[in-house]
Amino acid sequence: MPELVNLVRPLRNLALTNISRPRTTLAVSIDWEIESSPTIVIGTDSDSLPSFLSGTLSLNVNEPPVEIGGFTAVLNVHTVQKKPVKNRCAKCKDQYFEIHHWSFLNQHTVLQSGSQTFPFSTLIPGHLPASIDSPLLSISYEFHAEVHFKSQNTETNTPRTVDFKRILTVRRRISVPNLPLQTTRNFPAEGIRVESSINPIIRPAEVNNVSLSLTGLLVSPGNGQNDHLWRLWKGAWRLEENIEAIAIPCERHRCLVTENGSEGFVRRKSRTLGKGGIYNAWEENAAEGTAEVEFGVNIRQSSNGPGSAYSYDTKSLDGTKVTHALVIELVFVKEHFPQGQLDLAIRTGVGRILTLTYLVVLADDQSIAPGWAMESLPSYQDEWVSPPGYLEGVFNQVREF
Repeated sequence: MPELVNLVRPLRNLALTNISRPRTTLAVSIDWEIESSPTIVIGTDSDSLPSFLSGTLSLNVNEPPVEIGGFTAVLNVHTVQKKPVKNRCAKCKDQYFEIHHWSFLNQHTVLQSGSQTFPFSTLIPGHLPASIDSPLLSISYEFHAEVHFKSQNTETNTPRTVDFKRILTVRRRISVPNLPLQTTRNFPAEGIRVESSINPIIRPAEVNNVSLSLTGLLVSPGNGQNDHLWRLWKGAWRLEENIEAIAIPCERHRCLVTENGSEGFVRRKSRTLGKGGIYNAWEENAAEGTAEVEFGVNIRQSSNGPGSAYSYDTKSLDGTKVTHALVIELVFVKEHFPQGQLDLAIRTGVGRILTLTYLVVLADDQSIAPGWAMESLPSYQDEWVSPPGYLEGVFNQVREF
Protein backbone atom coordinates (compact mmCIF):
# COMPACT_ATOMS: atom_id res chain seq x y z
CA MET A 1 0.00 0.00 0.00
CA PRO A 2 2.23 2.87 -1.24
CA GLU A 3 -0.46 5.49 -0.62
CA LEU A 4 -0.54 4.71 3.10
CA VAL A 5 3.26 4.77 3.33
CA ASN A 6 3.40 8.24 1.79
CA LEU A 7 0.92 9.48 4.36
CA VAL A 8 2.80 8.08 7.37
CA ARG A 9 6.37 8.95 6.29
CA PRO A 10 6.08 12.77 6.59
CA LEU A 11 5.20 12.40 10.27
CA ARG A 12 8.79 11.37 11.01
CA ASN A 13 10.08 14.83 10.11
CA LEU A 14 7.77 16.69 12.48
CA ALA A 15 9.62 18.43 15.31
CA LEU A 16 8.20 17.61 18.73
CA THR A 17 7.58 20.70 20.81
CA ASN A 18 8.63 20.83 24.44
CA ILE A 19 5.35 20.70 26.30
CA SER A 20 6.87 20.07 29.75
CA ARG A 21 5.91 22.70 32.25
CA PRO A 22 8.61 24.70 34.00
CA ARG A 23 9.34 23.65 37.56
CA THR A 24 7.76 26.02 40.00
CA THR A 25 9.49 27.11 43.19
CA LEU A 26 7.42 27.13 46.34
CA ALA A 27 7.13 30.35 48.24
CA VAL A 28 8.18 28.59 51.47
CA SER A 29 10.53 25.65 52.01
CA ILE A 30 11.79 23.80 55.11
CA ASP A 31 15.23 22.36 55.79
CA TRP A 32 17.04 21.12 58.86
CA GLU A 33 20.48 20.55 60.36
CA ILE A 34 21.16 17.97 63.06
CA GLU A 35 23.68 19.21 65.62
CA SER A 36 23.86 15.96 67.57
CA SER A 37 24.90 12.63 66.08
CA PRO A 38 22.76 11.66 63.05
CA THR A 39 22.52 8.14 64.47
CA ILE A 40 20.94 8.17 67.92
CA VAL A 41 22.33 5.45 70.19
CA ILE A 42 20.29 4.64 73.28
CA GLY A 43 21.53 2.75 76.33
CA THR A 44 22.02 -0.95 76.86
CA ASP A 45 18.93 -1.38 79.06
CA SER A 46 15.69 0.34 80.01
CA ASP A 47 17.25 2.01 83.09
CA SER A 48 19.94 3.81 81.10
CA LEU A 49 19.99 7.57 80.62
CA PRO A 50 18.04 9.00 77.65
CA SER A 51 19.81 10.12 74.48
CA PHE A 52 19.87 13.75 73.38
CA LEU A 53 18.64 14.99 70.00
CA SER A 54 19.18 18.60 68.94
CA GLY A 55 19.13 20.57 65.71
CA THR A 56 17.71 23.59 63.90
CA LEU A 57 14.87 23.97 61.42
CA SER A 58 15.22 26.56 58.66
CA LEU A 59 12.10 28.25 57.31
CA ASN A 60 13.08 29.72 53.93
CA VAL A 61 10.83 32.41 52.41
CA ASN A 62 11.41 32.75 48.65
CA GLU A 63 8.54 35.08 47.63
CA PRO A 64 7.83 37.84 50.16
CA PRO A 65 5.70 38.75 51.90
CA VAL A 66 4.23 35.51 53.31
CA GLU A 67 1.72 35.18 56.11
CA ILE A 68 2.49 32.14 58.28
CA GLY A 69 -0.56 30.57 59.87
CA GLY A 70 1.31 27.94 61.89
CA PHE A 71 4.64 26.14 62.05
CA THR A 72 4.82 22.88 64.04
CA ALA A 73 6.89 19.70 64.23
CA VAL A 74 6.50 16.31 65.89
CA LEU A 75 8.72 13.26 66.51
CA ASN A 76 6.84 9.94 66.50
CA VAL A 77 7.73 6.28 66.87
CA HIS A 78 5.92 4.51 64.05
CA THR A 79 5.41 0.76 64.49
CA VAL A 80 4.10 -1.28 61.56
CA GLN A 81 2.91 -4.77 62.48
CA LYS A 82 3.36 -6.92 59.37
CA LYS A 83 1.41 -9.73 61.06
CA PRO A 84 -1.18 -7.76 63.07
CA VAL A 85 -3.72 -9.19 65.47
CA LYS A 86 -6.55 -8.44 63.04
CA ASN A 87 -5.87 -8.43 59.34
CA ARG A 88 -7.07 -5.41 57.34
CA CYS A 89 -7.30 -3.31 60.50
CA ALA A 90 -5.34 -0.10 60.00
CA LYS A 91 -5.09 0.65 63.73
CA CYS A 92 -3.77 -2.83 64.52
CA LYS A 93 -1.19 -2.49 61.77
CA ASP A 94 0.02 1.11 62.23
CA GLN A 95 0.65 2.42 65.74
CA TYR A 96 2.17 5.77 66.73
CA PHE A 97 3.81 6.98 69.92
CA GLU A 98 4.57 10.69 70.24
CA ILE A 99 7.94 11.55 71.78
CA HIS A 100 7.80 15.35 71.51
CA HIS A 101 5.77 18.08 69.83
CA TRP A 102 7.10 21.54 68.95
CA SER A 103 4.99 24.62 68.19
CA PHE A 104 7.33 27.24 66.71
CA LEU A 105 4.71 29.68 65.37
CA ASN A 106 1.17 29.33 66.68
CA GLN A 107 -0.21 32.70 65.56
CA HIS A 108 -0.37 34.57 62.25
CA THR A 109 3.01 36.09 61.41
CA VAL A 110 4.14 37.96 58.27
CA LEU A 111 7.67 37.07 57.13
CA GLN A 112 9.80 38.80 54.52
CA SER A 113 12.33 37.18 52.19
CA GLY A 114 15.08 35.27 53.94
CA SER A 115 15.70 32.34 56.23
CA GLN A 116 14.42 31.98 59.78
CA THR A 117 15.99 29.36 62.09
CA PHE A 118 14.20 27.57 64.93
CA PRO A 119 16.22 25.39 67.32
CA PHE A 120 14.70 22.19 68.68
CA SER A 121 15.80 19.51 71.12
CA THR A 122 14.38 16.54 72.99
CA LEU A 123 15.35 13.45 74.94
CA ILE A 124 14.78 9.92 73.59
CA PRO A 125 14.04 7.59 76.54
CA GLY A 126 16.09 4.43 76.89
CA HIS A 127 13.06 2.13 77.16
CA LEU A 128 11.99 2.81 73.57
CA PRO A 129 12.83 0.20 70.92
CA ALA A 130 15.54 0.66 68.32
CA SER A 131 14.93 1.13 64.60
CA ILE A 132 14.23 -2.14 62.85
CA ASP A 133 12.89 -3.45 59.55
CA SER A 134 12.11 -7.17 59.77
CA PRO A 135 9.55 -9.64 58.37
CA LEU A 136 7.47 -9.30 61.57
CA LEU A 137 7.47 -5.56 62.17
CA SER A 138 9.20 -2.30 61.37
CA ILE A 139 9.96 0.49 63.84
CA SER A 140 10.96 3.93 62.57
CA TYR A 141 11.46 7.33 64.18
CA GLU A 142 9.65 9.85 61.99
CA PHE A 143 10.25 13.60 62.20
CA HIS A 144 7.44 15.58 60.58
CA ALA A 145 7.32 19.38 60.27
CA GLU A 146 4.68 21.40 58.44
CA VAL A 147 3.99 25.07 57.83
CA HIS A 148 0.70 26.71 56.79
CA PHE A 149 1.05 29.95 54.84
CA LYS A 150 -0.63 32.37 52.43
CA SER A 151 1.25 34.39 49.83
CA GLN A 152 0.18 38.05 49.82
CA ASN A 153 1.51 38.81 46.30
CA THR A 154 -0.86 36.48 44.46
CA GLU A 155 -4.45 37.23 43.55
CA THR A 156 -5.71 33.95 45.00
CA ASN A 157 -5.25 34.04 48.73
CA THR A 158 -5.57 30.26 49.15
CA PRO A 159 -3.82 28.74 52.21
CA ARG A 160 -1.12 26.23 51.36
CA THR A 161 0.83 23.65 53.36
CA VAL A 162 4.43 22.50 53.02
CA ASP A 163 5.51 19.22 54.66
CA PHE A 164 8.99 18.17 55.72
CA LYS A 165 9.55 14.49 56.65
CA ARG A 166 12.74 12.74 57.71
CA ILE A 167 13.61 9.39 59.28
CA LEU A 168 15.98 9.15 62.25
CA THR A 169 18.08 6.04 62.86
CA VAL A 170 18.06 4.83 66.46
CA ARG A 171 20.34 2.00 67.59
CA ARG A 172 20.69 0.26 70.93
CA ARG A 173 24.17 0.15 72.41
CA ILE A 174 25.59 -3.34 72.91
CA SER A 175 28.02 -4.26 75.68
CA VAL A 176 30.07 -7.12 74.27
CA PRO A 177 33.86 -7.64 74.20
CA ASN A 178 35.23 -6.66 70.81
CA LEU A 179 37.88 -9.37 71.02
CA PRO A 180 38.05 -12.91 69.59
CA LEU A 181 35.99 -15.40 71.57
CA GLN A 182 38.07 -18.43 72.59
CA THR A 183 35.95 -21.52 73.25
CA THR A 184 36.52 -25.27 73.51
CA ARG A 185 33.98 -27.94 72.62
CA ASN A 186 34.49 -31.62 73.47
CA PHE A 187 32.83 -34.63 71.83
CA PRO A 188 33.67 -37.51 74.22
CA ALA A 189 32.13 -40.31 72.15
CA GLU A 190 34.41 -39.56 69.20
CA GLY A 191 37.30 -38.18 71.25
CA ILE A 192 37.35 -34.99 69.14
CA ARG A 193 38.14 -31.61 70.65
CA VAL A 194 37.37 -28.35 68.83
CA GLU A 195 39.05 -25.09 69.86
CA SER A 196 37.54 -22.07 68.13
CA SER A 197 38.48 -18.42 67.75
CA ILE A 198 35.50 -16.32 66.64
CA ASN A 199 34.83 -12.61 66.84
CA PRO A 200 31.53 -12.32 68.75
CA ILE A 201 30.60 -9.23 66.70
CA ILE A 202 29.49 -9.90 63.12
CA ARG A 203 29.74 -6.79 60.94
CA PRO A 204 27.41 -6.84 57.93
CA ALA A 205 29.76 -5.06 55.52
CA GLU A 206 32.83 -7.19 56.28
CA VAL A 207 34.03 -10.76 55.94
CA ASN A 208 34.30 -12.20 59.46
CA ASN A 209 37.03 -14.83 59.90
CA VAL A 210 36.53 -18.05 61.86
CA SER A 211 39.36 -20.35 63.00
CA LEU A 212 38.89 -23.92 64.28
CA SER A 213 41.59 -26.19 65.67
CA LEU A 214 40.68 -29.91 65.73
CA THR A 215 42.52 -32.47 67.83
CA GLY A 216 41.89 -36.11 68.75
CA LEU A 217 41.16 -37.24 65.19
CA LEU A 218 43.58 -40.19 65.47
CA VAL A 219 42.76 -43.06 67.84
CA SER A 220 45.41 -45.73 68.53
CA PRO A 221 43.94 -48.45 70.79
CA GLY A 222 47.12 -50.59 70.67
CA ASN A 223 47.18 -54.34 71.41
CA GLY A 224 47.64 -55.03 67.71
CA GLN A 225 44.32 -53.47 66.76
CA ASN A 226 43.86 -51.15 63.82
CA ASP A 227 44.18 -47.41 64.28
CA HIS A 228 41.15 -45.22 63.57
CA LEU A 229 41.19 -41.80 61.93
CA TRP A 230 38.32 -39.32 61.76
CA ARG A 231 39.07 -37.64 58.46
CA LEU A 232 37.42 -34.28 57.80
CA TRP A 233 35.44 -34.59 54.58
CA LYS A 234 33.55 -31.30 54.24
CA GLY A 235 31.62 -28.73 56.21
CA ALA A 236 29.08 -25.94 56.05
CA TRP A 237 28.12 -22.80 57.96
CA ARG A 238 25.04 -20.62 58.20
CA LEU A 239 24.19 -17.42 60.04
CA GLU A 240 20.71 -17.56 61.56
CA GLU A 241 18.57 -14.65 62.71
CA ASN A 242 15.79 -15.17 65.26
CA ILE A 243 13.17 -12.44 65.61
CA GLU A 244 10.51 -12.23 68.31
CA ALA A 245 7.84 -9.54 68.57
CA ILE A 246 4.48 -8.96 70.23
CA ALA A 247 1.56 -7.82 68.08
CA ILE A 248 -0.44 -5.31 70.15
CA PRO A 249 -4.11 -4.92 69.12
CA CYS A 250 -6.07 -1.70 68.93
CA GLU A 251 -8.84 -0.80 71.38
CA ARG A 252 -11.49 -2.36 69.17
CA HIS A 253 -9.78 -5.76 68.92
CA ARG A 254 -8.30 -5.91 72.41
CA CYS A 255 -10.92 -8.48 73.33
CA LEU A 256 -9.16 -11.02 71.08
CA VAL A 257 -6.17 -11.27 73.44
CA THR A 258 -7.66 -10.52 76.86
CA GLU A 259 -8.87 -14.11 77.06
CA ASN A 260 -5.24 -15.30 77.13
CA GLY A 261 -4.28 -12.82 79.85
CA SER A 262 -1.57 -11.19 77.71
CA GLU A 263 -1.21 -7.85 75.94
CA GLY A 264 -0.80 -9.34 72.47
CA PHE A 265 0.17 -12.30 70.35
CA VAL A 266 3.80 -13.41 70.25
CA ARG A 267 5.21 -13.67 66.73
CA ARG A 268 8.43 -15.52 65.93
CA LYS A 269 10.43 -15.69 62.73
CA SER A 270 13.75 -17.28 61.79
CA ARG A 271 15.70 -16.68 58.61
CA THR A 272 19.15 -17.42 57.23
CA LEU A 273 21.26 -14.34 56.51
CA GLY A 274 24.12 -16.18 54.87
CA LYS A 275 25.50 -19.65 54.27
CA GLY A 276 28.40 -21.35 52.60
CA GLY A 277 30.31 -24.59 52.19
CA ILE A 278 33.68 -25.66 53.60
CA TYR A 279 35.47 -27.96 51.16
CA ASN A 280 39.21 -27.24 51.16
CA ALA A 281 39.71 -24.51 53.76
CA TRP A 282 41.77 -26.65 56.15
CA GLU A 283 45.20 -28.13 56.71
CA GLU A 284 45.18 -31.70 58.01
CA ASN A 285 47.96 -33.61 59.75
CA ALA A 286 46.71 -37.19 59.75
CA ALA A 287 49.83 -38.55 61.46
CA GLU A 288 49.15 -36.40 64.54
CA GLY A 289 45.35 -36.42 64.25
CA THR A 290 44.95 -32.64 63.98
CA ALA A 291 43.40 -30.21 61.51
CA GLU A 292 43.24 -26.42 61.20
CA VAL A 293 40.14 -24.92 59.58
CA GLU A 294 39.80 -21.27 58.52
CA PHE A 295 36.97 -19.67 56.55
CA GLY A 296 35.05 -16.41 56.24
CA VAL A 297 31.46 -15.58 57.18
CA ASN A 298 29.52 -12.85 55.40
CA ILE A 299 25.92 -11.76 54.98
CA ARG A 300 24.01 -12.27 51.76
CA GLN A 301 22.98 -8.82 50.58
CA SER A 302 19.41 -8.36 49.34
CA SER A 303 18.47 -6.58 46.14
CA ASN A 304 15.95 -4.52 48.13
CA GLY A 305 18.72 -2.88 50.16
CA PRO A 306 20.64 -3.76 53.31
CA GLY A 307 17.88 -2.45 55.56
CA SER A 308 15.55 -5.33 54.66
CA ALA A 309 18.25 -8.01 54.45
CA TYR A 310 19.07 -8.19 58.17
CA SER A 311 18.35 -6.65 61.57
CA TYR A 312 20.77 -5.67 64.32
CA ASP A 313 20.68 -7.33 67.73
CA THR A 314 18.25 -5.60 70.04
CA LYS A 315 15.97 -6.19 73.02
CA SER A 316 13.35 -3.78 74.35
CA LEU A 317 10.49 -3.68 76.83
CA ASP A 318 7.82 -3.94 74.13
CA GLY A 319 8.85 -7.56 73.51
CA THR A 320 10.95 -6.97 70.40
CA LYS A 321 14.02 -9.20 70.43
CA VAL A 322 16.54 -10.03 67.71
CA THR A 323 19.36 -12.55 68.22
CA HIS A 324 21.85 -14.26 65.92
CA ALA A 325 23.65 -17.58 65.95
CA LEU A 326 26.47 -19.01 63.85
CA VAL A 327 25.95 -22.72 63.14
CA ILE A 328 28.89 -24.78 61.86
CA GLU A 329 28.57 -28.39 60.69
CA LEU A 330 31.63 -30.59 60.13
CA VAL A 331 31.32 -33.95 58.36
CA PHE A 332 33.81 -36.69 59.29
CA VAL A 333 34.31 -40.17 57.82
CA LYS A 334 35.98 -42.94 59.79
CA GLU A 335 38.99 -44.77 58.36
CA HIS A 336 41.02 -47.65 59.81
CA PHE A 337 44.48 -48.92 58.97
CA PRO A 338 47.17 -51.14 60.51
CA GLN A 339 49.18 -49.45 63.20
CA GLY A 340 51.73 -47.07 61.71
CA GLN A 341 50.62 -47.67 58.09
CA LEU A 342 48.51 -44.62 57.28
CA ASP A 343 48.91 -45.14 53.53
CA LEU A 344 46.75 -48.30 53.83
CA ALA A 345 43.78 -46.44 55.31
CA ILE A 346 40.35 -47.74 54.23
CA ARG A 347 37.00 -46.09 54.87
CA THR A 348 34.68 -48.03 57.15
CA GLY A 349 31.39 -46.49 56.01
CA VAL A 350 30.86 -44.82 59.41
CA GLY A 351 30.43 -41.07 59.54
CA ARG A 352 29.65 -38.30 62.00
CA ILE A 353 28.25 -34.78 61.63
CA LEU A 354 29.38 -32.47 64.42
CA THR A 355 27.24 -29.36 64.88
CA LEU A 356 28.67 -26.31 66.65
CA THR A 357 26.45 -23.34 67.58
CA TYR A 358 27.88 -19.98 68.67
CA LEU A 359 25.86 -17.01 69.86
CA VAL A 360 27.07 -13.91 68.01
CA VAL A 361 25.98 -10.27 67.83
CA LEU A 362 25.18 -8.47 64.60
CA ALA A 363 26.19 -4.84 65.05
CA ASP A 364 28.26 -2.00 63.63
CA ASP A 365 30.88 0.22 65.25
CA GLN A 366 28.28 2.77 66.39
CA SER A 367 26.39 0.19 68.47
CA ILE A 368 29.41 -1.18 70.33
CA ALA A 369 29.79 0.16 73.85
CA PRO A 370 33.15 1.90 74.40
CA GLY A 371 35.49 1.76 77.36
CA TRP A 372 35.40 -1.03 79.91
CA ALA A 373 32.61 -2.91 78.14
CA MET A 374 35.00 -3.76 75.28
CA GLU A 375 37.63 -5.27 77.58
CA SER A 376 37.60 -9.02 78.14
CA LEU A 377 38.28 -10.65 81.49
CA PRO A 378 41.93 -11.66 82.04
CA SER A 379 43.16 -15.24 82.20
CA TYR A 380 46.32 -16.55 83.84
CA GLN A 381 47.85 -19.46 81.92
CA ASP A 382 45.03 -22.04 81.85
CA GLU A 383 43.11 -20.68 84.84
CA TRP A 384 40.07 -18.48 84.23
CA VAL A 385 38.68 -15.96 86.69
CA SER A 386 35.33 -17.74 86.99
CA PRO A 387 33.80 -21.16 86.31
CA PRO A 388 32.28 -21.71 82.87
CA GLY A 389 28.72 -20.61 82.24
CA TYR A 390 26.21 -22.80 80.46
CA LEU A 391 23.74 -21.01 78.21
CA GLU A 392 20.30 -22.25 77.30
CA GLY A 393 19.96 -24.39 74.20
CA VAL A 394 21.90 -27.21 72.57
CA PHE A 395 25.28 -26.03 71.30
CA ASN A 396 26.93 -29.39 70.56
CA GLN A 397 25.24 -32.05 68.49
CA VAL A 398 26.41 -35.30 66.90
CA ARG A 399 24.59 -37.10 64.10
CA GLU A 400 25.49 -40.47 62.65
CA PHE A 401 25.18 -41.56 59.05
